[in-house]
Amino acid sequence: MKAIKYVFIGALMLSIGTPVMAQQDNKSIIDNISIAIKENPAAAEAKVKEVVKQNKKNVEVLCGIGRAYLDIKDTEKARQYADMAMKVKGGAQNALPHILLGDIYVVNDDGGNASMEYEQAIHFDKTNPEPYRKYAQINSKVSPASSAAKLEELRQVLPNYPVDVINATIYMRANNLTKALEYYDKVEKNSMESSDIVNYSLCGFLKGQFEKSREIAEFGASKFPRHPALNRLVFFNSTNLKDYSKALEYADRLFTKSDSAKISASDYLYYGHAYNGSKNYDKAIEMFRKCIEVDPNAKADVADAMKNISNAYEEKGDYNNAIIEYKNYLSELDKQSSTDLNGLASLYRNWGSTLTGAEQAAKFNLAQQAYDDMLAKFPGDADIASFVYFMKARLDGQLDPETKDFRALNNYQKLAEIIEPMAEKDAAAKNRLIEAYRYLGYYNLVKNNKAQSDSYWKKILEIDPTNQAAKDALGM
Repeated sequence: MKAIKYVFIGALMLSIGTPVMAQQDNKSIIDNISIAIKENPAAAEAKVKEVVKQNKKNVEVLCGIGRAYLDIKDTEKARQYADMAMKVKGGAQNALPHILLGDIYVVNDDGGNASMEYEQAIHFDKTNPEPYRKYAQINSKVSPASSAAKLEELRQVLPNYPVDVINATIYMRANNLTKALEYYDKVEKNSMESSDIVNYSLCGFLKGQFEKSREIAEFGASKFPRHPALNRLVFFNSTNLKDYSKALEYADRLFTKSDSAKISASDYLYYGHAYNGSKNYDKAIEMFRKCIEVDPNAKADVADAMKNISNAYEEKGDYNNAIIEYKNYLSELDKQSSTDLNGLASLYRNWGSTLTGAEQAAKFNLAQQAYDDMLAKFPGDADIASFVYFMKARLDGQLDPETKDFRALNNYQKLAEIIEPMAEKDAAAKNRLIEAYRYLGYYNLVKNNKAQSDSYWKKILEIDPTNQAAKDALGM
């Protein structure tokens, strides 16, 4: 099962820090002019000029106007007011114009100059967390370590600032999930926002640490019971952990008790797996079909769903539909692997094992044909050929349980011919070769070819000197 497909929670927000003392008037002025600029930039020009005239030495107001223009992506005017603020007496030593300039460089995709401006802002106001955060953000992909180091500087001046959460987010965005988890582990979960808990749990999920991820998500879901991402993570993790009752409980919470939940093909896919695991095969098939219906272009999910519809039918004992659905699955694949083709052979073999007589033989013959298709699909692959002839011999053996007709003779001979020249034989190859030699040894014994029979038993002892069957056959 594939692990789940999920979008990381967004980037750190860009915002300006404002001094604490007597700034309510500045804030009102900035808010009003910002609304005017955003609603109609051209109509706001006269109003902007009037505000500038009254505040031409006010660094905060000038930067606020520049930011309003930056918010509408007018970087030229934003730069104009940043430069104006820099020319005010003391403006160049104020953090705010440097932060605004850094943000303008970010919009223009100039990370080098943005970093320099944020460094300047930090130099002039070491207690303002914004330039630290923004420096860390702009450098997070290029050098997450330097971003983390910059935030450690912030911790020195603001010990209570949530540096570890921000560092965790930086490493998560850099896809260094191990480091992200290290930082998240340092944070008291009660102090986290819901988005932080989602990210924390998601890191564990993507690392395959399903128990840990579920524990974090459950904690979050207890605080935010209608949060779709947290309910989804408990649901997905529980499915992976085969705790199907809890998986179904949280699936229901995601589908019916979450706020603004956007249900995806992957949600239906996991729902199908949860129902399949709890042996409710009809509901599993329903969910897998829903997965295909919701996003027919999601090839990986669609293929997974189609394969598992076949599995569900097989679990029900409905082999006819299982094979129909499995063939549909094979037709969906851009490239069929030997494992995929073996799945079809296994269905015929398993079906035949539930039958007797001519019906069993008919299904085993279809399995043999599927194995022959594997050989044709992968010519020259000794490992696949070894597997195919071994399975074909086993099928023959099931149709000749007392070894009267020696139906498996040709397949065991071919199996031995394939494995013997292999320079390196793994444990599976050795075991298959021993099985082939035992069959060939017994066949020659029955046919009174004692010397030939003994040669096979001796070959077995060369592979496994402790093999008791070979010792018995040789009178040892």
